[in-house]
Amino acid sequence: MPIFALALLLTIGPAQYGNINLLYAPGGFGSLDGTVPPATCEVVVDVFNTSGKQVATGTFNLTLGQTGTLTFGRGGGVFTQQAMLVNNCPADSMNCDPTLCNISESIETVNSLTLQTQVLQTGFVSRPFIDQLSN
Repeated sequence: MPIFALALLLTIGPAQYGNINLLYAPGGFGSLDGTVPPATCEVVVDVFNTSGKQVATGTFNLTLGQTGTLTFGRGGGVFTQQAMLVNNCPADSMNCDPTLCNISESIETVNSLTLQTQVLQTGFVSRPFIDQLSN
């Protein structure tokens, strides 16, 4: 069962839209016990309206230093967003740990007319993940 990280309620004005920006930031290189993150870190981002309808979704497979952006909410509204880290370690890997993926997330609104941005939330999509190996 998925565990959600950085679930957030967002209000977007009629002349705005939202961006969810992801960055696989340096810092998740490994741990003292020899475990390492997977070669790519997979993140699933979903955005829902107030009726619970999914209005945007994106799956990002990021390597160190890569970024991804999901745009949503053109025309305004109230939304929730959820970002989830996927356990994409090979089933036979003894030293792979998806919780070492150091994925930074920022959520911003953008004025459609001036393109001025306002960052609403920053954080990391880290420990919670969808375990694909148990399916």
